[in-house]
Amino acid sequence: MFYKFTQSHDISNFTPGDEIVKWTKTVNGEEYGSFYYEINNQNVLNKAFSFVPANLRDQFDASYMKINHSIPPHIDNEIITVINFYIYPSGCTTTFFEMPDDLNPSETLENHTNGGLYNRDALTIHDQFQAFYGDVFALDVSKIHEVTGPEPVNRIAICLQSASVSLEDLIAAI
Repeated sequence: MFYKFTQSHDISNFTPGDEIVKWTKTVNGEEYGSFYYEINNQNVLNKAFSFVPANLRDQFDASYMKINHSIPPHIDNEIITVINFYIYPSGCTTTFFEMPDDLNPSETLENHTNGGLYNRDALTIHDQFQAFYGDVFALDVSKIHEVTGPEPVNRIAICLQSASVSLEDLIAAI
């Protein structure tokens, strides 16, 4: 469900570009969730893509991710694998759950097509990790997972996302 790279990164925080997409819920006028932005810094892109085998690089897109609240159990929308380069991990834990065959999302967000949110009470924990600055993890985000941490969350990572490369294929190619 996840793979920790043995090599760490040295990417510092920087100012991201324009917003690409967000996966949020609005509560009392505040947006909570995940926000993704363009990366206009070629040095950052070069460092991140150096972790991906050359023959797979064109199958990944890069973005700057900011999470401002714990994220409930979910499956990512139209993405199967991400590589996260943690800049501000914010003390968060990423938890993966078993995938019951008959489980359907309890909710979908307005812009979801194949992703969804799940009721945590119906799930069994499979594995989890806590990332630190410099850590690089590849995740199978087609599996149910959550991000929890002390509020307010301020998690920032560089994300390389693929809709076509599975975690297994990525690991085999490294």
